[in-house]
Amino acid sequence: MTKANINIVEYEDKSTNGFDRTRFKCLMLDGSMKWMSSFRTNDTEKALVQTLKDNANKVICVDITQKTNSQDIDKPYFNITGFHSVVTESNEGFSVPVVAQSNTVAPVRKSVKGSAYEKDPVGLCVEVFSAMQRADAHVSFKQDMTNAIALVKQAQEAF
Repeated sequence: MTKANINIVEYEDKSTNGFDRTRFKCLMLDGSMKWMSSFRTNDTEKALVQTLKDNANKVICVDITQKTNSQDIDKPYFNITGFHSVVTESNEGFSVPVVAQSNTVAPVRKSVKGSAYEKDPVGLCVEVFSAMQRADAHVSFKQDMTNAIALVKQAQEAF
């Protein structure tokens, strides 16, 4: 099971082989579109489907399970199995993280002319991005890159 942020742009109710389900066309944060399903076999699942429908066209945080069809291994399908919340800028890392402010002033380090990062801020950004990806709390590739760029710009402005 994976926790992911999605935006439901379309949905349709289906009944296949005696199973009631709702298919959701979802916009992923990387810009791709995926079809996902949620079954309606009991009251809990019916409530989940209704919550998903009520929050269509909003960025929401959900649990997704990926399954593989035994007949076509290269074509996985995705089921939405849980709903966490509607995502706002403050609750899921869609804005640049706020660094705690301190009243003490750190000593100013003189810039070393010709340092590798002064010549290549992209290299520094890639290193920051890589560190964020290795961390357990990374959000998504796109959001981590946005945060890394913002942090490098902030550091450049400070020095």
